[in-house]
Amino acid sequence: NPLGIQQVFTDDELAGVAFKNKSLKRQIIRWIDTQGNSTITDISQHIANSVPKTTSLVNELVADGLLCEYGKEDSTG
Repeated sequence: NPLGIQQVFTDDELAGVAFKNKSLKRQIIRWIDTQGNSTITDISQHIANSVPKTTSLVNELVADGLLCEYGKEDSTG
């Protein structure tokens, strides 16, 4: 979705939480672009954010058609 990806990577004039969320989404996309498939835990550690916040951002990126979810991985814990 070229329009969606353009919206994530444009530097429009956002402030506060909206700016931070867009910045985190950029980091998520770059991480997946370089690392390939990743777990929410891996992504949250990379972007130094909580698992719930990372889950929310990833869900938004999936809803926007920018990421694909491949299901859940069995837990080892």
